[in-house]
Amino acid sequence: MKTDSRTSRIFYQELSKLFYAMAAVDGTIREEELDVLKKIVKKQWYAIEHTLDEYRTDLVYCILITFDWLRENQWNMKNVIAQFSTYKKDHEALFTPAVNALILKTSYAIASAFARRNKSEMVLFSQIEAVLRQKQLPAKS
Repeated sequence: MKTDSRTSRIFYQELSKLFYAMAAVDGTIREEELDVLKKIVKKQWYAIEHTLDEYRTDLVYCILITFDWLRENQWNMKNVIAQFSTYKKDHEALFTPAVNALILKTSYAIASAFARRNKSEMVLFSQIEAVLRQKQLPAKS
């Protein structure tokens, strides 16, 4: 994924909000969910982006850094889908089929990390899936 570092950082922060919401939707973030997220970031997200920011940090690690911040600050995830949908519409080019598949894979893995997926996790997963399926229509001339 070739973008400037500011765009990449914001992109990964937005994804982190989604992943945080998936972990927190049932009211508790479990270590198993965080462990799964860390594993997928290191093995799969890193494979699509290994650009360094001005502090020589891999930009993809913004997912984990932001997740930790959201967790420490008990971020309100109430509008996460609406915010993500707006972000996606404004940055459609970042959402390639491979990136969309990895977003879904990561979300599903978080939901599956502790025991079985519950109803609230599956509802959120369905909403994420619906947003990713939406295509921005070209503007009419």
